[in-house]
Amino acid sequence: MRYADQQALAKSRLHPGTEVNLMKIRMNAKLFYWGISLILIILFGIVTVYLLHVKMDVSVSERNGLSDPATYMSADQLKKAEDFSRIRYILYFLQLPYEWGIYLLLLFYGLSGRFQQWADGIYRWSLVRSFFYLFLFTLTTTLLFLPLDLFGFYLSHQYGISTQSLHSWISDQFKSFWVNLLLTLPAVMVLFGLIKKKPKRWWLYAWVLTIPFTLFLYFIQPIILDPIFNDFKPLQDEKLKKEILQLAESAHIPADQVYEVDMSKKTNAMNAYVTGLGSSARIVLWDTALQKLNEREILFVMAHEMGHYVKKHVYWSLLLSILSSFIFFWILHILLPKLVNLEGRRWRFRHMHDIAVYPLILLLASFLSFVSSPVSNWISREIEHSSDLYALELTHDPAAAISSFQKLSAEGLSHPNPPALVRTFIYTHPTIVERIRFAIQYENEQQLK
Repeated sequence: MRYADQQALAKSRLHPGTEVNLMKIRMNAKLFYWGISLILIILFGIVTVYLLHVKMDVSVSERNGLSDPATYMSADQLKKAEDFSRIRYILYFLQLPYEWGIYLLLLFYGLSGRFQQWADGIYRWSLVRSFFYLFLFTLTTTLLFLPLDLFGFYLSHQYGISTQSLHSWISDQFKSFWVNLLLTLPAVMVLFGLIKKKPKRWWLYAWVLTIPFTLFLYFIQPIILDPIFNDFKPLQDEKLKKEILQLAESAHIPADQVYEVDMSKKTNAMNAYVTGLGSSARIVLWDTALQKLNEREILFVMAHEMGHYVKKHVYWSLLLSILSSFIFFWILHILLPKLVNLEGRRWRFRHMHDIAVYPLILLLASFLSFVSSPVSNWISREIEHSSDLYALELTHDPAAAISSFQKLSAEGLSHPNPPALVRTFIYTHPTIVERIRFAIQYENEQQLK
């Protein structure tokens, strides 16, 4: 019998039916888990069948217009874009239950608890124990995710998106392993330390501490984390650099440097972004964009990224992240004690502050993230649309906007008009059809003025 069950029985010696009730609770819990699992399998199975058969096409009103992919993509590109997108969408909806299954596997078979036992037997210092546990946990999950990751790597090569060598890809996976481990270690130690020392208010203290930690990550990403994976250097094209900095000046952005990153050795896709906070802020262009977009298109893309800066989207995103983390920790402090008391003994941990509880926290976080994704994705799409409008107002060049969207879609094999289900759960940007349609509308409105 579980430790929690023994305590309950000790407090109710006068009620001989208590043990029977506890057994019923355990049986009901098991039925609940299996019921939820079955429902999820059925739902994701239906989604997979739907994505296999749904026709991803533009509306009749788009035919032969600038937003019709047939006008800027070859028949082969269109076929590849549809097939590639369909596989990626299915992979996304299969990867979620696979991830949840991994966490449940570590819990139900007591592997997380065994990792903690091994870690406790290594050394008494909590830092070493936590590091050893997280190393075992991260190594196990990385190996279990490896088949899906390798399939994604193979898929990108098959459709001509990735140009990265297997050696380079493995090197990035190795770097990601250690970066994630070292960043997770202090966060996990603080979290479980708070749960132990502040059993009633731990969730509130943990939420407060996520704020400086998130700010720290925002600040160090462009100057420490990003260079681990890619080579950054000042933009070599002085003429283009001057044009971009003039555009930044007109947008009142205090930038004195533009960076290019060598992404052509990894991908044929294009991108540009503004990253960092305060003194770590950077304007970054992928070299693939420099190679495939003309000057006007690059300036529009950079104006879009500057729109994020001017409209303070980074800060709004940060605020939303802080708010969502508050909701998560509040839900966590309600559910976690109940689940630990109900199943902790079977899962080889007795206390909520045992680090073996970590997979359960990740499971809840992943599930809540998926459930909230329609709202967060909608907010993200609104933010991106706002930056598109800003870029059009700054450059007054809707033609460059249209052609840049067309090239981004063609080179990245991004499907121009995915199903509503996909837009809701996956898309953080408006579809290419929507973005081109808006640029055309903007141009027409300007001509009428």
